[in-house]
Parts: sequence; C-alpha cells; structure tokens
Amino acid sequence: MLKVVEGLQRGHRRLEKGFRRFEDRLDSLRNAMISGLGEVSKFAGLTFEEFVRRFLTAQLKSSGELSEDAELKKTIIDGEEINIFSEEPLIVGEVTAHAETVDEIKKLLKKAEHIKAKYKREPRKLLVALTAPNDVAKELKRIADENSIELIIGKTV
Repeated sequence: MLKVVEGLQRGHRRLEKGFRRFEDRLDSLRNAMISGLGEVSKFAGLTFEEFVRRFLTAQLKSSGELSEDAELKKTIIDGEEINIFSEEPLIVGEVTAHAETVDEIKKLLKKAEHIKAKYKREPRKLLVALTAPNDVAKELKRIADENSIELIIGKTV
C-alpha cells in the first residue's frame, strides 16, 4: 500500500511540474503574440490600444468569459480614463506601448480601487505592455503577483 501511495505522489509531482511548464509556455506564447500583433496593428491602421481591446475581446468571447454581444471598451468613469473596461464581467485594464517604469501598474491599481468602490465588487485587472526593460518587467511581475493582476508583456528589452 505504501508503494502505491508513493507512486501516486511521484505521478502527482510530475503532473504539477508538467502543468507549470505548460502554463509558462502558454504565457510565453501569449506574450509573443501581443508583441507580433503590436507590430501588425501599425499596418492595420489601429492603435496598439485598439488592437489589444479587440484581441482581448475576441479571446474572452471564445473562452465564454464575455458574452457574444459584449465588448471591451475605452471609457471615462468619474474623470478616470480606462483603456480596457467591461461592466459585466467587471474588468479594468491599462495598455501601454512601453513601460519604462512601474507607473502604469500603479495607475491601474488606483483605477481598480476607484472601480471597486463604485461597483462594490473586485474587478479583474489587466496590464498589457508591448515592451518593458528587463528590470522593470521583473518589478511589474512582482507587483502583479501581489495584486492579482494579469500581466502581459510582449517583449523585454
């Protein structure tokens, strides 16, 4: 019986390790797509921000997280400009071509607190940056992890 339990534990650890590698690869693929699509948006006549909104809208619709008639939009709420917004589900996001500092994530946190107070529930938070210096990207990742922010960085420089 002990050998069976040990075998199950080893198998479980292998599955967890494989799943973590899969998640890392998926994140890497998503980041590469944003980076490449950011370049394509120039030729499509869209700003990077518009392109990200459309891309994320399609992604959220295909996963069933956003209804077919819903769309992420840019809006101003109580004087605060929000690059990515949805009321149902409640989503708040910021988009930037280049994150030179952690200021973008700080702006996002401020806006998310404002939206949380207004709507009386926690919003899903997204930050999308086309590029960021390596040291800034590491700090953005740390802050994102601490604050449940979904972070997408196309590429680090």
